[in-house]
Amino acid sequence: MSRWESVLARLRGLPNPVKVIGGLSALVGLILGIVQLYNIVFPPPKPVARSVLLVVDTSAKMQRPFGAGRTRLQAVKHEILRYVRNQPNVLVALRFVGSICSQGYESPEVRFGTHREKEIARALAVGRPTKLADLSGAVGQGANDFLRDSRARDATSPSMWIFFGGTRDPCGLTGLAEEVATELQGVKIDARFDFFVLRRTPAGRRELDRLLSRLSRQGHVARWVRPSNPRRLRRAIEHVSRSETPSR
Repeated sequence: MSRWESVLARLRGLPNPVKVIGGLSALVGLILGIVQLYNIVFPPPKPVARSVLLVVDTSAKMQRPFGAGRTRLQAVKHEILRYVRNQPNVLVALRFVGSICSQGYESPEVRFGTHREKEIARALAVGRPTKLADLSGAVGQGANDFLRDSRARDATSPSMWIFFGGTRDPCGLTGLAEEVATELQGVKIDARFDFFVLRRTPAGRRELDRLLSRLSRQGHVARWVRPSNPRRLRRAIEHVSRSETPSR
């Protein structure tokens, strides 16, 4: 037998390639069918529509009168509870602005979850008077809250609401705008940043404008509002909530 006859004899002994390809196609089709059936029976969880991290300053500036017989902090607590009560299906968490300049991560007072009215009410009821307010640190820690909770991070519309009584950041050396921008440098989250500042000063307004400019350059979406009394605070929260609620 010649060399080529030997090769041909070996080839004749191999399986028919048409049959092999057909068998592989059938196997792939079976696997895809099983995957589709599994996804129908056990569908992956849908992302939540809204996630909101509430960041509250409890420093001395928040103890000042705000109108209607309330301090700034009392008004913020009242409106936060009203929002959480009326939006039980929104994924919410609560964090307080730190009273010390800390570099390490600390968990929020109330972790992300739905129907959190009772937990948040208990946390807000505890007195936390502080002289120092690490505003930029709280924003940085809040960004980590989103990174550590995939449900909050992957929500259709995630946002961080920061309530504070002034724009001075005693833990920073370069001003609130630069310090917050430094905290968020390289942070890959799509959360909006809403700054509710409960104090009116020209210098504070300029610092807030710088803050929004710095965050915009980093690709973050941010805005600030300066409600001057409880009624305007409620309107501001309602407006922000409506604007960030995904359309069905």
